[in-house]
This record gives sequence, C-alpha cells and structure tokens, in this order.
Amino acid sequence: MKTLVLTLALLVSFASMAFAQTGGLLQNLSLGGGDTLNFYGRAQGDGYLESLKDNVLNNDRIWLYMKEARFGLKDHYDGITFDFQMALGGEEVSLSNGQVLTLLDMNADIPLFGSYFVKAGQFKVPFGREAMENSGFLMFNDRSIQYVASKVGRDVGAILHGNSGILTTTVGVVTGGGRDVPLRFLPEDLGCPMLVARVGLNDNFDQDNLDLRETNNGPSGYAIDIDGLYTRDSRIGHSTVLNVKGIDKDLLIDANYNPYIGIHPYSQGVYWKLGFDGGVRSTSNKTSYALEWELDQEGYQNDYGGLHNTCGQAQMSMRNETCGFGVRYAFYEPDQNFTYVSGANAYPIMGTTLVNELTLGAQWFLYNEHVKIGLDLPILFNAPVITEAGIGSYLLTEQPDQVTVLSGANHPTVVRETVIQVRAQVQYQFGL
Repeated sequence: MKTLVLTLALLVSFASMAFAQTGGLLQNLSLGGGDTLNFYGRAQGDGYLESLKDNVLNNDRIWLYMKEARFGLKDHYDGITFDFQMALGGEEVSLSNGQVLTLLDMNADIPLFGSYFVKAGQFKVPFGREAMENSGFLMFNDRSIQYVASKVGRDVGAILHGNSGILTTTVGVVTGGGRDVPLRFLPEDLGCPMLVARVGLNDNFDQDNLDLRETNNGPSGYAIDIDGLYTRDSRIGHSTVLNVKGIDKDLLIDANYNPYIGIHPYSQGVYWKLGFDGGVRSTSNKTSYALEWELDQEGYQNDYGGLHNTCGQAQMSMRNETCGFGVRYAFYEPDQNFTYVSGANAYPIMGTTLVNELTLGAQWFLYNEHVKIGLDLPILFNAPVITEAGIGSYLLTEQPDQVTVLSGANHPTVVRETVIQVRAQVQYQFGL
C-alpha cells in the first residue's frame, strides 16, 4: 500500500507540473483565409504494480514510466483536414528494421461528395473498436489483452469513409507493411496489398467513426460494425512484407509465434481478419451508462501451415462530468501451433487454453478533462509466464517476444498463472 501511495503521489506531481507549465497555452490559431491550425498533445505517466510467481527474483514488482508523450497538429483549410502526430517517447520503436522515426499520423482528409471523404497518408488502420479507440479517451488505463492478439496499428494508404444517415462505410487499401517504413527499392513478387472494410450503423454513439472515444459522455445512442481485412503476402527482397513488419504485429504474424512465416523458400501467405463490434449508451442528467463489445476471428495460412486466433472483449461503464467507473472482460485463444523456432529446434509456446482478463477501473476527470487520473485492477487468469534462467519471469501478455528465452539455458517452458496488477495513471492533454 505504501508503494501504491508513493506511485500515485509521483504521478499527481507529474500532471500538476505539466498543467501549470503548459495549460491553456496552445489553442486554435487562425491563419486567415479560412485556415485554422490546432495544436494538440498528450502525456501519460503510468505506475505499475504486479504480482506473479518468480523463482529467481521478487514476486512483486513496481515500475514507473512515461507511457505516452505525443505532440500533433490539425490544419483545416477549404474543407480539407491535415493531421500530423508524433510519438516523442515511451512507445514502441524498432531499430533493427530501420524504423527509427516516431511519426504516427500524417494524412489529409479530403471531401469527396456529400458526407464522404478520402483519407490518404499514414493513419490508424480502421479495424476493431478497441484498436480504433483514441488512447487519450479510454475508460481504462490501457487496452485489454485482446489487443495483443489482434492489433493492426498504423499503415500507409488511402480509405474512403463517410456516412449516409446512420449508415457508416469505410473501405480502403494500405500496404500491409506498417508505419514509418524507410524507402527500399527492392525486387518484389507482388501479392495483394491489405484491403480493409468497416461497415455499420452509428446512431449518436461515436462522434467520429475514425476516432472512437470510450469516455464520450454524449447522448443516448448505439453503434454496430462489421469489419473485414485481407492481404496476400508479397515477396520483397530477401523476405516478405508481413515477415519484416517491425511494429504493431499481432501474434499470428509474429515470427516468434508463427513457425511458418519465416520458412525458406518463403511462401506468400494469406492473412485475414473478421470482426463484429458495437456499443450502446443511455444518458440521463449528465450521467452515461455504456456497454461496448468486440469479437474478432483471424487466420494466417501459407504452404507450410496455418494459424487461427479468436479474441474479444466486453465492458460496462458509468461516467458523469467528474468521474467514471468500469468493468471489462477480455480473452484470446492461442493457436495450438504457436511455436518459437530457433535453428533446427522448435519450442511449443502455450497450448490452447484461453487467456482471460478481468479489470475494474476508475477515472477522475479534472480541468474539463485536460487532466485525468486513473486506477485499474486487472486480474489475469491462465496468463502465460516464462522464466529466464538467472534473470526472472516475464508476463507474455506484456512482453510477448520474450518467448525467445525458450531456447535458453535449462529450456524453460511457458506456464499459466493468475497474475494480479495495479495500474495508476495521470494523463494531461490539450487541444483535443
């Protein structure tokens, strides 16, 4: 308890200093001629407590991180919206693949006809409600474990999106290689780029179909969406697009879990996803009650074999002008063929038993939501844990690529445990 109090105190101090130094400084800037420039930014300081069985070091751990530090701007000019966002620290960057840029978004949203637009550039791929949620407006301090199994992340391409009444449509094409890919003009055997579609009904539930916000305290309404994604891998140089994707890989296309994707000679595998998600909200006297859900099925298949994964989550929440409370359940079902391959050896990872998460969360909103304080209690059931000789244990829902220690000394195995966590967060944001 003393540790938790200390963590919360540090986080509150962090947010107070940030608000005192920059609050209210950056607002909409009118440049004339109908051009309006809006600066925005966010900082998240997170403290973590975790308890699991560790036969090497302590069972109980504590961490304090700058989880997100972002800065961006939006420019509105003649009906076109230009969006630019950078991650300044704390988020995943892969040096081994040359992806040292921290650019998240760089795109233009161009009006086409009626309420339809074309978004072109680099942006978040529109698949899955939880993945599309804006991380600054979550009802919990982080996304659930199903995101580990199903994330797509950002990519480069173009999408057509808009609505006709309550009918919403998003269709488009992206490269499939992810974000921040450097220019490499290599020989190729082109398969099919990533095709994505999201179609549904939105009756006052989501303010923006591409920028979903769990803490939305809007009017009563509902949303239902069906998602689809398909790509056939392309041979590029010495590898394939999916095999060398450096950031935002889900477990199906992670070579540390997929024993088929890296086999020579390379086979141009097919990767697909289907999803169903939605939400319903009832609002009365400035208090909202909401239910959201998502269920995804995905698969990968090439000439050497195939993998499948099912994952999902559901959550209930209540919020008013000053606070919010929620409960969330999430799961993913690993494929029995998840295997780490090292040289001539293959190490099965975790079997098919469901990994489950039950999380209780509370959020407090200050200064018109410029400051948010969050406290979560996630309990993971049948969580995969692996122990590295002489170092200690890793929770694979947090660090999935640590399965590489399977080939280490004493050949450890992945065991299933009940893991208890406490997550505290202070967030400051402006311009959003």
